[in-house]
Amino acid sequence: MVKVIGYKLVSRIFMSALFVVMVNINSSCQSNKSPKIDSYNKITESFSLNKSGKTIIVDKGERKMILFKDGKKLSAFKVTIGEEPGNKRRSGDNRTPEGIFVVGKIENSKNWYYYPDNDTSEPVLGAYGDWFIRLIVPGFQGIGIHGHYHDNDLGNRASKGCIRLSNNKLQEVVDFAEVGTPVLIIPGKKDVEANTEELKAVINHR
Repeated sequence: MVKVIGYKLVSRIFMSALFVVMVNINSSCQSNKSPKIDSYNKITESFSLNKSGKTIIVDKGERKMILFKDGKKLSAFKVTIGEEPGNKRRSGDNRTPEGIFVVGKIENSKNWYYYPDNDTSEPVLGAYGDWFIRLIVPGFQGIGIHGHYHDNDLGNRASKGCIRLSNNKLQEVVDFAEVGTPVLIIPGKKDVEANTEELKAVINHR
């Protein structure tokens, strides 16, 4: 059974969490030190909707996903993220969103097709792997964690905004995740730089 979560609740979660993350990440980037992912686990766990002790953290800078249970690191995987740096602003910007979100649904995607932007290409069956872990992201409906039909881009910025990992690792994440599991997506240095430039542009046009 899928829980229904109000938009206002998710928005508050997103904005408060993003503020905490951005302050800490900015400090880390300015000192040229990698962010301490372990330190974010307690923050993330507090947003769980099922109190299972499970959290998922994605570090965009390192292109890494880490699974935690009751504060203990269980597994870590390479992932592919959106090809463009920065926080997601609009559909089609090829960015992976940043902040704290929750798993909304886990869907069987074995028979899903991917339709390439190039109209001359054939639709790709199984392009999302066996499962699509849909995240509740305010303002967007198609963001999730899924597999892919090849691993050529694993560990790079190459997706349209979703988080991709190898199909064999995807099954481990599916077995771990539950509806309501919190997912923290941390910006890397390039993401912070892109976000900062956009904020400056907004301020300068006021």
